[in-house]
Amino acid sequence: MIPEKMKSVVMTSPRAVELHEYAVPELTENGVLIQIKSAAICTIDQRPYAGVTKGFFPRVGGHEGAGVVIATGKNVVNTKVGDHVTVGRIHCGVCENCIKGRGHCLNAPDFGGPGGEKPSIEKPQNLFGSFSQYIVRNENEFFHIPETLNFSHAALAEPLSDVVHSIRRSRLALGETCVIIGAGIMGILHAQVARNIGARVIVSEVDAARRDRVAEFADYVVNPKETDPREFVKSLTGGRGSDVVFFAIAVSSMFEQAYSMLAETGRIMVYSNQHPDDPFGLRLGQIHRSEFEIIGTSGSLDLDFVNAVELMSFGKMNMEKVIHGEYPITKCKEAFDQSIVPGTYRVVIKMDEE
Repeated sequence: MIPEKMKSVVMTSPRAVELHEYAVPELTENGVLIQIKSAAICTIDQRPYAGVTKGFFPRVGGHEGAGVVIATGKNVVNTKVGDHVTVGRIHCGVCENCIKGRGHCLNAPDFGGPGGEKPSIEKPQNLFGSFSQYIVRNENEFFHIPETLNFSHAALAEPLSDVVHSIRRSRLALGETCVIIGAGIMGILHAQVARNIGARVIVSEVDAARRDRVAEFADYVVNPKETDPREFVKSLTGGRGSDVVFFAIAVSSMFEQAYSMLAETGRIMVYSNQHPDDPFGLRLGQIHRSEFEIIGTSGSLDLDFVNAVELMSFGKMNMEKVIHGEYPITKCKEAFDQSIVPGTYRVVIKMDEE
């Protein structure tokens, strides 16, 4: 039975979230009604909440979620009531980028700007994000997961898919050496996926707690304040350098150090979103001579999402290492406050728990 009302976590201003009640979204002919069980608080939600970036309020955020299908539209053929799913990106499937498998849908809704009418408590921005208890999605906007997969883990399929995409774009191969700069959630996920494909993993991280957390997934972990990571990498590779460097911190001033670790023909992956996005200089002659590649990576494709679900389902990922805490929906304020504490990994809201 489809309920008439649902609760949503609404960010009303920086450092303020409230629970509000709304009508459950109407089921469309091509849509699936999903009851969200777990939703994770991503950086996209953390920054406006903390007042670090400009936010448009009130808003319901959330794009990392997982739950159960409770109703399907008449045109839906591959999904049934009771299926467990994780939420993917909203994309049209018909624009040039979608057709060519580039991601970055040209018709995707903009959840970061004001959009059409001014948001209000009655109609907050992104009302049907994963911080609502019920959402409607088309079949190309979610992925099936096994019933044995923990919902809080499955909610992190989206960030894991971004990491899979990053590693796929890097062309990291069996037997290669990679350096990961930063052991936040994305650094730990990069380390795990890289180890799964047979690469040698070196992690550079200044924070002791994060070094301890990533240690089981890395061959070497260094503190760059005590050990010159460039010299360390050179010593392990016979002076050659790293095949791939994953730049997974939002500190653009550290890019030169990351760049200096590359071997000839090496690839550096610019993974982390930079804020502020400060410019810096590069030596073009060195890029020319050494055939370095500087590769941007953002988001993921459907294949990356499928692979992320498979990695978790096969027991190849330790997702507990990147979950800092779980809170019932009635403690959403505490969840958001915890999410912006420095050093915190993902915080999950249990959307069906009071």
